[in-house]
Amino acid sequence: MEQQRSKFFNSITVRYLGITTAILVAVQLSILALHTRRQTTEHLTHLEEKIESKVELLEAVSPEAVLKLDFLSLERLMEQVSNDEAIIYSIVVSPTGHSLTQYLNDNDPYITRALTDIQSPDDSNPDLISIAGAIQKVPNVREIKIPIQAGDDILGEIWLAYSTQQVQQEIVHSIATGAIASALIIAIVTASALVLFRREIFNPLNGLNDLAQALTEGHLDRRTTIKRQNEIGNLQLAFNNMAATLQQTLGQLQQKIEKEKLISEMTQRIRQVLDLDKIQNTTVTEVRKFLQTDRVLIYRFNQDWSGSISAESIGDSCQSLLSQPIEDDCFDETYAKLYEQGR
Repeated sequence: MEQQRSKFFNSITVRYLGITTAILVAVQLSILALHTRRQTTEHLTHLEEKIESKVELLEAVSPEAVLKLDFLSLERLMEQVSNDEAIIYSIVVSPTGHSLTQYLNDNDPYITRALTDIQSPDDSNPDLISIAGAIQKVPNVREIKIPIQAGDDILGEIWLAYSTQQVQQEIVHSIATGAIASALIIAIVTASALVLFRREIFNPLNGLNDLAQALTEGHLDRRTTIKRQNEIGNLQLAFNNMAATLQQTLGQLQQKIEKEKLISEMTQRIRQVLDLDKIQNTTVTEVRKFLQTDRVLIYRFNQDWSGSISAESIGDSCQSLLSQPIEDDCFDETYAKLYEQGR
């Protein structure tokens, strides 16, 4: 069993199947990488479009609110616009760089981390501009600055920061899911291919190899079992036919050799014996032994085509005909001339 398993895994087809599987894995990973790249671009584009729509709303309303100093309404609007997990903060900054109003997502980990990093020794509240500056250094954070204009006058800027971490987490989750699914598919396909190969190709070919080995060792009666009507089945049938033909040919050759041996032995014995009765008895005995029959006899014709049995060799279950008269009145009328002509 162990030897057969070793032969199976060392077979050429299994090696090529392994190479094919490796190529399939590489192709699958390439497709997954391209799909991930496209999906990342789509997610980021969708996020940017969503942020831009919110920015456009703030950009349209902010000038009037700043001119009227209605920062409370502006802050409420900023809170509504920023009601998104991706948005970290939105700040209205004056031309002098001071915060006029803002919205901060207090539950956002970036805000918490920034507050911890820039906490002043005297426990005073950190400046919002400092918080924004600390958050801007984070790799996954992007910031948009939109000027607030009333005609040609610059009233300030809107700072809006958002995080791409959620998008990246979704992409990572998608990659992991895709990789696991691809691995399962490849594993199932490979296992199925191995099972099918072992059943449909390796086992039949291994049987043919055993048959060829048996024929080489002289077991000409061995045959392989045909289970499929396909190319492998046709090959098995051809092997069986070849074995049958070989067995028949060798059998005929063996019979010919035995026949020639019998004739040679009979000739040798006839030369050694001058007694006609002994020659006839030896002949019928050797011929019956060669033909493996129950009875062999020599019938001797007289001049008038009557005759008698001059020699006989019989098996144990047969009754001898030597002492019994045999008469056939129609022989000389019907068949005698045919025998004269060499029948």
